[in-house]
Amino acid sequence: MKAILYIAHGTRSKKGIREVEGFLQTIMKQVNVPIQEWSYLEICAPTIEQGIEACVHQGAREIDVIPLLLLKGGHYKKDIPGLLLLLKKRFSAIKINLHPPFGVQSYILDGITDLINEKYSPITETDHLLVVGRGSSDMNIYKDFHLVTTG
Repeated sequence: MKAILYIAHGTRSKKGIREVEGFLQTIMKQVNVPIQEWSYLEICAPTIEQGIEACVHQGAREIDVIPLLLLKGGHYKKDIPGLLLLLKKRFSAIKINLHPPFGVQSYILDGITDLINEKYSPITETDHLLVVGRGSSDMNIYKDFHLVTTG
């Protein structure tokens, strides 16, 4: 049986957790896969290991892992694959597939614009928005970050 495990980053903010879980519940209603779970990379529970265990416990034989990340940074390239490698050894009879993160897509950028317009006031050409990233050794991240900042 097929399963999807969504991986969110995790936050200490209770409001942030509610928002992520509300978003995931909306997505899960639209996806026709019998087993769907979510987990967090850090800070929150369930962990990725607990998410995989929940899928397996429900009868999953193949799990598609979908990171809810914007950029292909260290979490996508190192942290998640490292954890999945260990879990693939533990659950050797289960096929675990890591998919690319959401990435920079126009509807995500439109969603950010809509949120700002709703919460504050309409964005004008004289407004400025500060977008902060912590840097990366991967030059492709800078291209994606540029797309985020220029729309």
